[in-house]
Amino acid sequence: MVLNGIAGTGKTFIALYLARQRRLSKNSFKQKVVMGRSVVPTREMEIIPGSEKERQVINHEMVHSTDMRIGKLAYGDNFVKYNGVTYPRVTIDGKDMIIVEGIAKEAGSGDFPWEKEANNGNNHGSI
Repeated sequence: MVLNGIAGTGKTFIALYLARQRRLSKNSFKQKVVMGRSVVPTREMEIIPGSEKERQVINHEMVHSTDMRIGKLAYGDNFVKYNGVTYPRVTIDGKDMIIVEGIAKEAGSGDFPWEKEANNGNNHGSI
């Protein structure tokens, strides 16, 4: 995927969001997401445009990205590993489910430990 546009239009967010969604898909053959960026001084400005909700979404995904980079969070076709605990992924009635404490929850739920941390206590559910 190649995206081009002016600064602050959400290119990085869109690319990472789509790559993460594709990677999480049970039908994905992708093993990892690789992102390359040019060295541009303006990227250090820490300006995140958009509404409060849009900034929450970006911050949420940045937490996941950082957790994956440092090895705290990993996604596989049959598991999610978070903080050293492996959570099995299974398909039930055609839905991608993740088993947490013996309970199957649909992937994408905001009720997983890694989602709760990414939400940082904000009560805005699954992003």
